[in-house]
Amino acid sequence: MSKQPCARRFRRTWQGLREPGGSFRAIILPMTPAERLAAIAARFGIDAMYAFGSRATEALACVEGGRAFDAGQPSDLDVAVLPLPGRALNTDERVALAAALEGLFPAPRVDLVVLPEAPPIPDARGGVRRTAVCRRPGA
Repeated sequence: MSKQPCARRFRRTWQGLREPGGSFRAIILPMTPAERLAAIAARFGIDAMYAFGSRATEALACVEGGRAFDAGQPSDLDVAVLPLPGRALNTDERVALAAALEGLFPAPRVDLVVLPEAPPIPDARGGVRRTAVCRRPGA
């Protein structure tokens, strides 16, 4: 491991990416749906995400197996999120989180529910149906 301070290593790395004329070239590393979802969860301080409703199984298959999410379906995706203890999402963060999830799952709309603010959502049998899509490791 280099003994250079982190900031110096970072600066040197970015200097190596400069194009002639001073602009930077972009390096885009492909991420799996699971990695993208984990990054979204980390960005917003989310402990767990649950997909529920008619497209829950499809969302889980997209994240776990990399199966494409069908953008042609007219129904929305319902997602419930459990923030980390002591973390609350303000309105702007909720909108940004829903937009980030819409970027990952190309449904017409992502309906976002923040737990534990919302009451349980019963299914047709009177139980609560949910599918864990993302959970913080070790939780």
